[in-house]
Amino acid sequence: MLPVPYFHVTVTVPEELRIALRRHQVDGYGVLAVLHTWTQRLVFHPHVHCLVTGGGLSDDGATWHPTGKTFLFPKSALATLVRARFREAFAKLCPDVDLPRHVWQIPWVVHITPWGEGQQAALDYLARYAFRIAITDNRILAVDAETVTFRYKDRAAGRHRKETVSGQEFMRRPRGP
Repeated sequence: MLPVPYFHVTVTVPEELRIALRRHQVDGYGVLAVLHTWTQRLVFHPHVHCLVTGGGLSDDGATWHPTGKTFLFPKSALATLVRARFREAFAKLCPDVDLPRHVWQIPWVVHITPWGEGQQAALDYLARYAFRIAITDNRILAVDAETVTFRYKDRAAGRHRKETVSGQEFMRRPRGP
């Protein structure tokens, strides 16, 4: 843990690739190093969360080159680079998977947020993800012979909502890591 600024970076796989990733999880996730594969609503949604240092060492390791405190690098450049690297690696690992050509033209969603500085920032970040599961008991609101009702956070609306699904659908969705 370095005494430098950190940035929280997320990259989301387009919906058009999700079926292939679900069928080829070992190879696909090896490429992405996925920490999260499900949303609050337990919908399959593979995306990567990373903590990235605000800068890097020179090739000889002698000089630290810092970024600004609020800007790491352009999101669009990272999205394009990750998409290209994923395409190359997935093609090598799964050469028989036929993906539609247009999927490589779809922009990947990238968010880059300043996270903080130093050891405490890194620890705070890691604490958010250690030992988390997809759904906890306190989010399950009701269960009957046919359905399960659970609570999730609608981030766009900034509030909690309820969803009711069949028991079979609930069991199909993840319950843990």
